[in-house]
Amino acid sequence: MNNISNNDNRINNANEAQRFTSKPTKKIVHTNDAARPVGASREELLGQGTNKTKGGARRKTPLWKKFLTVVIIIASVCIVFSIMWSLFIKDALLGAIDTHWEPTVSPTSENINSETGLPVLDGDRREKTFNFLVVGLNDDTGNNTDTIMLINYDVANGNINVVQIPRDTYIDWTYSFSKINSVFAAGYNYSDKSDKTGRRSDGMDELCGFIESNMCVKIDFYVLVDLEAFQDVVDAMGGVEVDVPCDMNYEDPEQNLYIHLKAGTQTLSGYDAMCMVRNRHTYADADLGRMNVQKIFISALLAQLKENVTDPSVLSSLVQVGFNDVQTNLTFENCVYFATQVLKTDLANVKMVTMPNESYDGRIIMLKSDMLDVINQCLNVYTEPLAFEELDPNFAFTTTSYSGLHKAYLYDRVDYDIFGADEVEENSIHLNVMR
Repeated sequence: MNNISNNDNRINNANEAQRFTSKPTKKIVHTNDAARPVGASREELLGQGTNKTKGGARRKTPLWKKFLTVVIIIASVCIVFSIMWSLFIKDALLGAIDTHWEPTVSPTSENINSETGLPVLDGDRREKTFNFLVVGLNDDTGNNTDTIMLINYDVANGNINVVQIPRDTYIDWTYSFSKINSVFAAGYNYSDKSDKTGRRSDGMDELCGFIESNMCVKIDFYVLVDLEAFQDVVDAMGGVEVDVPCDMNYEDPEQNLYIHLKAGTQTLSGYDAMCMVRNRHTYADADLGRMNVQKIFISALLAQLKENVTDPSVLSSLVQVGFNDVQTNLTFENCVYFATQVLKTDLANVKMVTMPNESYDGRIIMLKSDMLDVINQCLNVYTEPLAFEELDPNFAFTTTSYSGLHKAYLYDRVDYDIFGADEVEENSIHLNVMR
């Protein structure tokens, strides 16, 4: 475990103030903002009329007239809004979403490496190094992506970096949503596609575009996993043996979620594994605690794959199960290639870290200097490091209208840990369990 201490390395305010005007990083495509319509005021809708008698006293309006007036007003508002939506609002919102994002490294590229079956990379990229966006989707929570992970795989050197992004990370962007887990939902909900697969694809395009444009991390491939797909993959493995770190008990009948796990080593079925990685109600730090438990599960999953899957045909069958259930821009051949390479990777070379963050006024905010360190250390696929002034050119992870939050984003640093998958097996992760 590498402990990164940044408390004595604060940024000089005067020097950094000049860096905000620097031009955005190259290779990044920005999402344009859309103007939002402003509704009519109550006075404009209702008018300013009066209802008095000749003597000046107000005459009481019959109840049926009041009711009829309200109905007419509501109907008028609905008609006006429908016309505005059709003529102006819909096109403006859909136009703001980049539904045509394509990875630079496209599986359909004509320039294919005969050894790996993968596209040949740009000249300024590190050899055989790829970034993946892996997203866990819960359809029961309005298409929010409660698990967001960026995975960097340096195939040439056998290194894997997993960077977890807190789902409650504060963002300030086109749709004024306050959390990063709603970006996918925006692309999905405003998609012009009629089918679920197409709408999900647009949702992933929006999330990929947001991360590339603001976090400045190149995404080559994405994988969208819903709860059913996750359970199917675990069950296809015969379950996963994992040391559950603490008792977990929580029920949510509306989501058909019944979590009842005892602490200790056990083989979890697909459903129980889903309960373990979804549970956040046991920990005082909620989602942050859940991400640490996910590190434990990922380590156990990789260890079991390396130990039990030695036959290439078994691996191919397992990949087929996952490939059929998830949504991805990887081809089946790509999946088999990467899975084969992962099995050759030492667990000590699999590093996991939660993107450094700070709780501020009820929000989870990114810290720009720490975010830059993690990106350059764990996610940069290019030969040149990302510069401070290039990161977050749109100020998507902060807001200048909230000076306290903006100051913390620019100048705060925290200690954070980078765990090796071999260390996680030794229960080196501390969980803040509620008693």
